[in-house]
Amino acid sequence: MLIWLNSDSKKNLSANVDNYVSAEIPDPLKDPEGFNAVSKFMIHGPCGLQNPKCACMKNFKCTKHFPKKYNASTIFDQSGFPIYKRRNTGINVKKGQFFLDNRWVVPYNRDLLVKYQCHMNVEICCHARSLKYLFKYCLKGHDRATVEISSENGNVTIGADQPVDEINAYFDGRYICACEAAYRIFGYPIHYRSISVHRLSFHLPGERTCTFTENDTLEKVARRNRYKRSPLEAFFLLNQIDPSARKYTYDQIPEHYVWNEVDMIWTMRKKGSQIGRLLYTHHSAGEIWYLRLLLTKVCGPTSFNHLKTVNGRCYNTFKEACLNLGLLDDDKEWHEVMEECAKSGLPPQIRQLFVHIIVNCQVTDLLNLWQRQWKSMADDILLQRRNLYGEEPTNISEKQLQFYVLAGIVHYYCHANAQSQSNSWPM
Repeated sequence: MLIWLNSDSKKNLSANVDNYVSAEIPDPLKDPEGFNAVSKFMIHGPCGLQNPKCACMKNFKCTKHFPKKYNASTIFDQSGFPIYKRRNTGINVKKGQFFLDNRWVVPYNRDLLVKYQCHMNVEICCHARSLKYLFKYCLKGHDRATVEISSENGNVTIGADQPVDEINAYFDGRYICACEAAYRIFGYPIHYRSISVHRLSFHLPGERTCTFTENDTLEKVARRNRYKRSPLEAFFLLNQIDPSARKYTYDQIPEHYVWNEVDMIWTMRKKGSQIGRLLYTHHSAGEIWYLRLLLTKVCGPTSFNHLKTVNGRCYNTFKEACLNLGLLDDDKEWHEVMEECAKSGLPPQIRQLFVHIIVNCQVTDLLNLWQRQWKSMADDILLQRRNLYGEEPTNISEKQLQFYVLAGIVHYYCHANAQSQSNSWPM
């Protein structure tokens, strides 16, 4: 669960972190309820040399980086991650044969912990990478498991006279926890969406998508789709007959009009709200990508030729129209691609995209592209070094971060180049 604070709470967040999140064991005399809850639910380990067989151990190191270091106050490192206050107060918790202090406490919120009496890890998220991780984790889908149905003697529970089909004996099942199962049984809402998003499709001239079955003849398919319109073609028709729609771009249309699937037209919106989002297209896809770029910049086009018309001249390609509109000058398209990828992509994906652009695309000013975009490729550097050395890295200069990013780019380029050469060898 990710909770967004309002603007007033964010202003003094650094000074008020300890009011929300704590990583220390409460005093058993002053707060016995908090001490009991932390002792029962929020102590990690023991692991390390005290318990080498702990589940969190990998290569003789704790994957959760416990025990933490003592810290006099809560601070934020260079990547925006909080390092919570962990003082040597002398208060310990006994787990098994060992006494564990504040270095083994998982960050928590005292009020929530005492109220719900369960393990509840509460953290402060001040970095884009933390938000990406949370959203990707929440949207990854259900846990899946391979299940085998068999009897006690090991035979599959089908008829005794039937042969055992080992392939059908396995099922790719979906695991639903008890909470979600109860929600579904009682009919409670599982998902909530505050704003509807309309995914807008688009296509090049004469390349409208149509569906058909394998038994349909070509004449039947052509006759059925002859009078159909795609949302993009209906958008052109709307601009021809409705002057008020000409002040909007294609992705702004769903905010003011509703798509009628039956009549294949856009009608004026009377209630509700919706935002439009064009389908993703890779920047190396050619004309279709330049068409997408024009649809997000040009208001009120009435046809494909209108999109390609700049200052009264109709150009042959969408790329030429983008160039004369100033959308491709000074490597603007590559900066927009990198910035769009940085909003939802992880640093390794951004570095791979950067290598693809500098190798396969025509970049006018490579140094400027690097200077403006390298920071979005460095978000995971501190995490990699933390996993490598098992401690919090400090005092990493900007030049060192750039060096680590370049090392990752060179590594990916060499790997991709070697793979392409190996694939090109004759059998």
